[in-house]
Amino acid sequence: MSRINIAVFFGYVLSFLFYGACVEHSYGEAQPDRSVSRKLVFIHSTDTHGKYFPFWMEPNMFDREMGLDSSNPHCWDINKNNFCDGAWIDGIGDDGKGRYKTWVGGKYEYLTEAEFKAGGYVSEDMNRDGVCDINDCQRCWDINRNNKCDPEEDINGDGACSVKDCLLQSNDPVVFQCWDKNGNGKCDKEEDINNDNVCNFDDCILVWDRNYNRECDFPYDTVNNTWIDEDGNPILRENYPSEGEYNAALAFAEENSEDINRDGVCDYRDYRPGLVNSGGVARAKTVIDRIREKHKDVPVLYFDSGDSFQGAPQFNLYGGELEMRSLQFLGVDAMVIGNHEFDNGTAALVDAYKKSGGFPFLAANYLFDWENHKGLMDITSPYTILNRGQLKIGVVGMGNDSSLNSIYVIGGSLGFNAIDPVEAATRYVGVIRPFVDVIVLLSHQGLEGDYHLAEKVPGVDIVMGGHHHVVLDPVKVIEGTDGRDVLVVHSGVNFKVIGELEIAVKEKRIVWHDYKTHPITEKVPEDGEMLNMLKPYMQGLEYSQDINAIVGRAASAIKRIDTAGGDSPLGNLVTNAMMSNELSRAQFCVTNSMGIRADIPSGDITREKLYEVFPFENSIVTMYLSGRDIKTLFDYVARRSATRGCRSQVQVAGMSVELDCSPDEEIQEKEGSFALTKCLKIGDNIIVDDYELVQPHLIFKMATNDYMGRGGSGFYMLESNTTRLDTSVSLRDAFSEYLMEQGIIDPDDYSLNQTAPNECGQGKRIRMIN
Repeated sequence: MSRINIAVFFGYVLSFLFYGACVEHSYGEAQPDRSVSRKLVFIHSTDTHGKYFPFWMEPNMFDREMGLDSSNPHCWDINKNNFCDGAWIDGIGDDGKGRYKTWVGGKYEYLTEAEFKAGGYVSEDMNRDGVCDINDCQRCWDINRNNKCDPEEDINGDGACSVKDCLLQSNDPVVFQCWDKNGNGKCDKEEDINNDNVCNFDDCILVWDRNYNRECDFPYDTVNNTWIDEDGNPILRENYPSEGEYNAALAFAEENSEDINRDGVCDYRDYRPGLVNSGGVARAKTVIDRIREKHKDVPVLYFDSGDSFQGAPQFNLYGGELEMRSLQFLGVDAMVIGNHEFDNGTAALVDAYKKSGGFPFLAANYLFDWENHKGLMDITSPYTILNRGQLKIGVVGMGNDSSLNSIYVIGGSLGFNAIDPVEAATRYVGVIRPFVDVIVLLSHQGLEGDYHLAEKVPGVDIVMGGHHHVVLDPVKVIEGTDGRDVLVVHSGVNFKVIGELEIAVKEKRIVWHDYKTHPITEKVPEDGEMLNMLKPYMQGLEYSQDINAIVGRAASAIKRIDTAGGDSPLGNLVTNAMMSNELSRAQFCVTNSMGIRADIPSGDITREKLYEVFPFENSIVTMYLSGRDIKTLFDYVARRSATRGCRSQVQVAGMSVELDCSPDEEIQEKEGSFALTKCLKIGDNIIVDDYELVQPHLIFKMATNDYMGRGGSGFYMLESNTTRLDTSVSLRDAFSEYLMEQGIIDPDDYSLNQTAPNECGQGKRIRMIN
């Protein structure tokens, strides 16, 4: 295969030399004066992961820095510090009495009632149920409007102020009938703000009213499956003279609707605490068109750094066709192959591209199996050269290799082997550098890989990268081997932002640059033509699966990453669901941390959100392991975690473990490993104690996912297990069933006191030692 690909490489080189000579001289043009500075603009996206429809997200610090901050603050957050102050935690003290969980000096403290009052703190947990949520916003009982639960307002004497106290004040229309604006004691039409034919507290505390106009803007018509316009009429095609105007009306209504869950009324279920509506390819189209219009007198190129597949239900349904077609519609000039482009296999990627692609699809660091996978060779190329104005831009693709190795081994050949990216880039850049003004490495190597390429490959001007889901703003400037400044650009994930890089080129060097990001929020209007293209895909998705169905509720955000590097609330919740599923019924569970791809924000948990948490079509697998097998498994986890910042690469249930990333040299030498399992306990059985295997022969039933079960991410000891059984139950479905059984999920139940403080784990399921 290597001989064939050497021939292919030189074929590319020879064809380019001929082509390059023709392009340079065939039109008889005067050669451009390269001593004059010329501008060029690049539009950049990466790691869009199927997020082609808008989605709700809870902004983290990175998102807020990029301008993706929510304009809808927590209604309970009186002091606006974004923390739940004074949550009542019952029975936490030594005396069995409750404490107020309060943010003090950069951390949570548990204060007695006396300490809480002495400190002058105000509880935001008005109903004293341990969480700050929508129920603490309905302050109909707050007669004096001081945002405190005063003794005289606690009518029923249960120690908390809630709607129950309002009901006991029914003789006072000012308090009980807060909606009764004209004081006539009747529910008038104009007082039924949310149009549910009842006047109640939802018409008083309008937590859904984002623009504060005391009207339910653009409610959803559940009969006609459309929105209702400002005049109270359903938005139907027959009422508009053109398809464009109809789509524009739909887009405007959806963008500004306060009926978030589309049930026809505005109420507390439409409240999104701390969330922002982000992304969407139709909004991205608007931003991209604006950039092109702004620079209409300057050449503009749009590049994507890969991983357009996987992460949303539409990929599971359409297999990449929608993603490819959308990128084509956006006018992408080139795209590099990301690792997730292969999630459905090589044949599916080739099929999706041939149906809807057509743009240059790049990968210079792959050696193809010409005989068995010619289709992949047909749709890709190592580089492309683009002529814009008087400038020639060479673009070389650097596909991902680090995340594909295990897929290649366990899933059958993808049709190529990856070669060293620096070697491949140096070859191609060296060939095309004399014939172009600017060279861009379009990469999916990740930050460290891109920095390495910038440092080691001579002749490169820009590395536009992806894979790590970050924004480099300002761009990273690295001095290359030939002395030129190389710009490294990363532009986020999920179409949250679009990157815009403007450069000036003089004598084949970048002499000036400016980079900015454009947040894709609900303030950006959706492009009508793109919406029209998306419409059949959206309808097909709605018909095929009820993605808006609510399967549970989170009292607060459920995080997938533990700050201490061990087990996380979401990891514990997921593994509980896997272990307890009716068809697994395991004694313990292990799943890979990176298989859990997104946090769950507070509020209603929809089926669509589960596709973000579990974008992969994984199923639950069971197998039987001995104590010796289990120690082998977790010693490998310890080593894998030690090379990744001592952050656990698995999540567990039914057990506790301590992983030592740097044990004493004497122990390392004795056990033959640089990282080890210090202790491990399953149920009441101690398997490993002080690095020693004490129960080698006990047999336990384990639940895991099919990816790990087939040896993915290096778990080859599981691949060889002959008791492996695939239940065919998807992780997504098992988790959905578990959430419906549990009701409201409090993350603290899955993060605090998971094990006894004096036993293995010391309160955690997974304790990391570094």
